[in-house]
Amino acid sequence: MAARRIAFQTSMELTGMEELGEQFTTNGPREARNIARAAVHALAGRARDVLKRRVAKRSKALAKSIKAVRRRGKPDFPISEVRVGHDAPYGLMLEFGTSDTRAQPYIVPGVEELRPQMAQHYRDEFGAKYEKAMARKAKAAAKAQKL
Repeated sequence: MAARRIAFQTSMELTGMEELGEQFTTNGPREARNIARAAVHALAGRARDVLKRRVAKRSKALAKSIKAVRRRGKPDFPISEVRVGHDAPYGLMLEFGTSDTRAQPYIVPGVEELRPQMAQHYRDEFGAKYEKAMARKAKAAAKAQKL
């Protein structure tokens, strides 16, 4: 019997982020893309931590298998995913239940827990990473002027 792959996907969209979009065009598009990619991955890390916390009481193997993974996206559209690994294939059965067991959701409640603060978390992550990048750039410019 061939192995079947079960997929479950949920996503969040951040709106009202026009001011961050300006950074892509004004202060070095490449740097802004890298910062956005790092900020999106940091958000996926937060989501991973929330899911691990919600499931840790039930199964340590399942908690260990939850990972944040970067995916290749378009230049202005960074993608990071939170995946439940192959070490715990029962993760979706636990989320949705089976004919014999009731559902014990951890993915949907975890996403719903994060949803209200997601835009603010993104601003915080992007802002902190942007400040560090600009400080590095200023330091490099100052060093170049000394030479």
